[in-house]
Formats: sequence, structure tokens, C-alpha cells
Amino acid sequence: MKDKVRPIYEALKGLMSSAPLPEKVGYILEQSTWNQYHKFIERLNNDTDENFDDYKLQVLLDQGYDPKISVQEYRSQLSSLIMYLYGKYYSGESQPFSGQPGVLIQQSQNQNVDLQVIIVSQFQDLIDKKLYGEKLEEKEKTFLENVKASLPTVKNIVELIQLIFTMAKSSGLDLSQVTKILGL
Repeated sequence: MKDKVRPIYEALKGLMSSAPLPEKVGYILEQSTWNQYHKFIERLNNDTDENFDDYKLQVLLDQGYDPKISVQEYRSQLSSLIMYLYGKYYSGESQPFSGQPGVLIQQSQNQNVDLQVIIVSQFQDLIDKKLYGEKLEEKEKTFLENVKASLPTVKNIVELIQLIFTMAKSSGLDLSQVTKILGL
């Protein structure tokens, strides 16, 4: 079942990363946004023995206006569903959004995400895979944990590189050891 749910789980996390922030926008007017979300719920209903309809969104219909949904409700329901799936199927993996508070995402009206944020986020994912998926020596593990803990402060690629070198030096690792740990 885990393998069947995985693509939906990952897609829902992707929806969350591009969801508008409630302080920027109060409502979502594009029906395709909530229709896509509802299609994933239908897939979960069909692929599992559960009913996920409680996670569906309430479409607001104001007389004379186009249908809309609350951004706050969208983000809340989406996050709740993701965390439910995480708890039921993937609790042995790193928790979704564990690094989110420190990740700065610039959102324009087109929901463009800054390339540097993507790189930092992907680097955090790489660290999680190394920490939870491989046998590491204590100083290698400490190095990765220290880098991960400091990632929320990174604002650009130069700072990321500086962080890696600083943490490597303080952990007593040389460049060849760091490249081996990171799989580069």
C-alpha cells in the first residue's frame, strides 16, 4: 500500500510547496487548484480502503461571484492530509516540512520559487537521505546534523558553501571526506 500511496503523498507535498500564503491572498479563485487537490483525494479513496472525503474543501458560493475557497482552509486541509499519510505510511522517514520554517520562499503572483531556495531545500533532502539511510561514523553524522541545523539561516549558495566548509573544518573532516559523505 505504501508504494501505491507514495506518488499521491509526494504530489500533495508539491501542492503544499506552491500553495499561496494566507497573509498574501485570502481566497483561491482558480477552480483547477482545488479540483486537482480533490482528484488526489479521489485517488486515495480508490487506492486504499479508506474514505478521505473529510479532507475535501468547502467551495464558497457567494451570490453573483465566482466560486472560491479559503487559502487558510486549503493549506490546513492539505497539511492535515499530508501529516495523516506520513503518520500512517511513512513515519520512519524524515517528517515533511521539518525544515520549512527556515526555508524562505519568495512568492510572486505566478508562484515562482527562487532557484537558491530550491537548491537549499534539495540539499536538506540529501542530508536527510544520508542521515537516515546510511551507516555513518559519528563525526560524519555530527557534520550532517550541524549543517542541517544551520540550513534555515542560509540565504544564498555562497552561504551554503561557506556553511559546508565551516562545519567540515569544525568536525575535523577534509574535502575528500565531505565529498564522500555527500556522494559528490
